[in-house]
Amino acid sequence: MLYQPLSRMQFLVSCVVLAVVSVYFTAVDITPQQKKVAKTKYEYVISQLDKRHLPHIIAIVPLVESEYNCKARSRVGAAGCWQLMPELAKDYKLKKADRYNLYKSTPAAINYLCDLYNEFGSWPLAFAAYNCGDGRVTKAIHKYHSHNYVKLHLPFETVAYVKQIYKNEWFFQHRH
Repeated sequence: MLYQPLSRMQFLVSCVVLAVVSVYFTAVDITPQQKKVAKTKYEYVISQLDKRHLPHIIAIVPLVESEYNCKARSRVGAAGCWQLMPELAKDYKLKKADRYNLYKSTPAAINYLCDLYNEFGSWPLAFAAYNCGDGRVTKAIHKYHSHNYVKLHLPFETVAYVKQIYKNEWFFQHRH
């Protein structure tokens, strides 16, 4: 296991993130039912991350991917909250339709992200690979002789994607 259990400080920061998400979901201009559903989905993902002592930033991925919309579909075939491609779902023992089910797709998506983390050694690289594929990240690492995410020249969309994850995490941590 390459990822470390959360330190006390990381745990406290994660608690703050959860509190801020609660504030966010009460402040956003959506119906009470939509707020309840989105908050419930986020809290479910957090509970799964806590069981495995994983960082809460992973719960931002479906927010960026689909705004926690389990019915979301992309033009290239990704589907569900986590926007899993059919081949990836199959690799992680999901049926194609299971991608639309938060409770079935979340463990698969978390396992995939952990596999990417174990392969690349950092969350920014894992998030980049989640977006543009592990092959593309591996090529960039070899081309630029670096495992430092900042030094790699990745596609614009991927750079924007990783920024969006960290920007949302920052927002949730610093919103008062």
